Amino acid sequence: MKVEVVLFGASQKGTRALPFLKEKYKVVAFSDNDSEKWGDKIEDISIISPKEMLHLVEKKNVLVVITSSYYDEIYSDLHQLGVSNSILDEQKNVDCYFNSVIEAEKLGISIMHSNSKVIISREELKQSIVLSINNINPYLYDTVTNFEYLINSVLPVTIGEKKIVDFSAPREHMLTKINTSFYFSSIIEGVEPLELYLFKYRPKPGDIVFDCGAYCGVSTYLFSKMVGASGKVFAFEPDQQNYEMLIKNIQNLNMKNVIPINKGIYSANTEISFYSEGGSSSAAVEYSNQSGRSFLSKINVVTLETAFNELGLNRLDFVKMDIEGAEIEAISGSLTFLREKAINFAIASYHCINGQYTFPKLEELFSIINYKVETGFNPHFTTWAYKNHWMDMTQN
Repeated sequence: MKVEVVLFGASQKGTRALPFLKEKYKVVAFSDNDSEKWGDKIEDISIISPKEMLHLVEKKNVLVVITSSYYDEIYSDLHQLGVSNSILDEQKNVDCYFNSVIEAEKLGISIMHSNSKVIISREELKQSIVLSINNINPYLYDTVTNFEYLINSVLPVTIGEKKIVDFSAPREHMLTKINTSFYFSSIIEGVEPLELYLFKYRPKPGDIVFDCGAYCGVSTYLFSKMVGASGKVFAFEPDQQNYEMLIKNIQNLNMKNVIPINKGIYSANTEISFYSEGGSSSAAVEYSNQSGRSFLSKINVVTLETAFNELGLNRLDFVKMDIEGAEIEAISGSLTFLREKAINFAIASYHCINGQYTFPKLEELFSIINYKVETGFNPHFTTWAYKNHWMDMTQN
């Protein structure tokens, strides 16, 4: 028998959260502070006043699920109404503390508790949301599979007596690994996975680095530290919201040797359609499965060769690339240029294009221009390539 719940928040988010929550709960009503909504219905489910909701909580032991962005205010309102066993008190009057499960479209789940039985385990996430996985953004997969890593990578915030990590909206997070705060547009980029890019070559003082797919700038920050004042990092990020976070982090962390570029890397100098997630899975339309769930925009893209020439460079030492499936286009569009250069590459090659991972094609392309090439598979597929010799960090 399903647990009965009231959804607090009869807005668009509450409406869109309804099918996900129905998988686990029996939704008996919506509730909202807006009196003009009282008496209306959403899919034949009545919208009731907070006073009526309180009656259900007290008399029928109905639970409350917050489906609104204004969760801090609602949290306070619930306590003022007398819901003393709050949403953070281990499945008593209020069972879940979502900034709406509808944020599955961006993240999978927006609030992850570090000290509660409320949606704490990966398995519970699967049970409550994965039933609709075919219609949800890849952030759901990231959240489920990397649950413990994500929740332990940042300092949680304290709400009431519990600690939570919230990736539902742009905000600042302290990365505990390096004790540094970054602004993120949504889900974080941790430090540990970035180490895989440095497995074969680690930028050194004075190097010139391209960070292609810089997201909000964690990798950019690390490269900035490595190359020092005599080096330079060019951070390419086409998603506008990510780019704004990148700029903010560059300024806040005083990255004087970083040049941000609001463009993508591609096989031609042109403008392409782009699904903007405001997150790490923003991607060109032809490589994305996010139709209908992302903001469709146009972005400017350039080839590696054009970027190199327009920036007036005479060398390029290292290219890190995580560009959501466009990596084949990026490399194939500059083969002649790359044949004449000796550049270290580390490319995220776990993206699937037409049912195939991108790493085999990347290996083929690099082999054609006489680069040594190798792909590692743990924790994610990464392809490394270099023209003449490996600078193998495993031997250092």
